[in-house]
Formats: sequence, structure tokens, C-alpha cells
Amino acid sequence: MNTPDFSIVIPHYNSSDRLMQLINTIPKYNGIEVLVIDDASDSKHIKKLNEVEREEGVKVYYNLENNGAGYCRNIGLNHSEGEWVIFADSDDYFLNDFVHNIYYYKDSDADIIFFPPEAEEQKIKKNQRDKKYKALVKRFLENPKERENELNLRVHFYVPWSKMIRKRLIDNYNIKFDHTFVSNDVMFSTVSNLCAHNIYAHDTPIYCVTKSNESLTSTVNKSKMDERTEVFVRRHGYIKEMLPEKEFKNLNINGKGQLYLASRVGVLQLVKTFVIIIRNNIKLI
Repeated sequence: MNTPDFSIVIPHYNSSDRLMQLINTIPKYNGIEVLVIDDASDSKHIKKLNEVEREEGVKVYYNLENNGAGYCRNIGLNHSEGEWVIFADSDDYFLNDFVHNIYYYKDSDADIIFFPPEAEEQKIKKNQRDKKYKALVKRFLENPKERENELNLRVHFYVPWSKMIRKRLIDNYNIKFDHTFVSNDVMFSTVSNLCAHNIYAHDTPIYCVTKSNESLTSTVNKSKMDERTEVFVRRHGYIKEMLPEKEFKNLNINGKGQLYLASRVGVLQLVKTFVIIIRNNIKLI
């Protein structure tokens, strides 16, 4: 088999039916490899993964223990051979003609191409994650040469999906996902977005994001909140280090969102998070 143009990396845990739906939205192209990394799913899902393995162009890797999506994506990166990497979550799916849109940029000089995501509105009424990222792409496309628009896209589009990333960028900077159960994609996206030399954006969506009640982003407890805060502090420090002081201040990165999430856990968690934010010289609002 020739070296693929694109590697699609998919972490999976106990959602084999949705995974099959996702894979069915990926056309069988010689230039596309699909890597599924199972995170120690239950036996009934493992049986279905055996069917997935029989799909043309699909490879499945199995974890013996549950390690989280970040760990799975790193395994996928280690095995990926494509010039470009695209990440997908197992309960999401690609839209019609997405292959046409990614191949349009295959030979571009960009390191990352951003696409506005779609969403199943009936499932994402409260979150509306797609609207935030759509707005970032739209604003950038209105004036790509405006530094503020570019910075906002690089800094605030911190999910790994709905974009294509040149594998060479990931390899050159040794960019990895965190081995945490929440926010494991934040530093990967932040580092890759800021290290990318050229970035482009396209106005046509290629990816639809869904959200179940069991999603990690929907639940907050003490251990998850501690992880979120630790990643937030690292992200804040990295961006501050990478950007000129004026540009960093204009981004107005603050701890308001972290404090809100901490308040959902309880008063003690709120106080703990408040102290961490203050100690790290992060603005509250």
C-alpha cells in the first residue's frame, strides 16, 4: 500500500454502534487510513470492533487498560503514516463531500486547516460548542491578515477535531496529548496551533459533533476539576510565554470559566481553584 495522504485517528470506548456510523461516513480511499484505538471497552463492544477491523483501510489497536482519549490519540499518532492527521471522536461523524474539501488543501503550504464544525442541535442545545468554533473561523475568513483574528483562531480553537494538521508539524515539535481523563486535548491543540507556520481556514464544514449526557465535558467532580485547573494553568503559562506581552493581554485569558466549573463541585473546590488562579497571576475576569 502506498503512503496515505491522510490518517484519521479515532479513540473509542464503549460506543461501537456510533463508531460504525462514523466509519460509514468515511469513503474507502487508497489515500486515507483509519486508525481506531480502543480504550479497554466491554466485551460486547470488542466483538463489534472485530467487524470494524474487516473494513478496508481500517486498523484497530487495543489498550489493556482504560487510559483516556489522550493516551489513545498518542497511540494513533505513533502508528499514523499519513502526510496529514485528522482527529475524530467515535460518537461524531463526517459530512458529505468532506473528502473533497480536505483534498483541496492536500498540497497547500499550510500546517493546519481549520473548518467550521456542524452539530446535532437536538443534542447540543446547552453546549453549542460548534457555534464558538464557527464564529472563530468566520471572523478569520473575513480578514485573514488581521492579527487579532488569527490569534483568536490559534488560541481559542482548542479542540482537535474539525481541522487537518500536517503530521510533520506534530513530529517536529514532538507534540503529544496529555494522559488525563479531561482536557487531554487542550495543550495539544494550543501547542500545535501556535507552532504552526501557516494556517488556513475553509468556510465549508466537514465534521459534525454530537454530545451525549455521558460525555466527560458534561460532568464535573473533584478529580476532574483538579485536572482541568492544572491544564488551564499550563495552557495560560504556555501562551504567555509564546506571545508578546501586548498580544497576550489582548486575548484576555481569565479564570472565570474555571471558577464557574469549580463552583459546581462545591465551596471548597471553588476556594481551592481561586487560590491556584491567584498564585499563578491569572486574571479572575
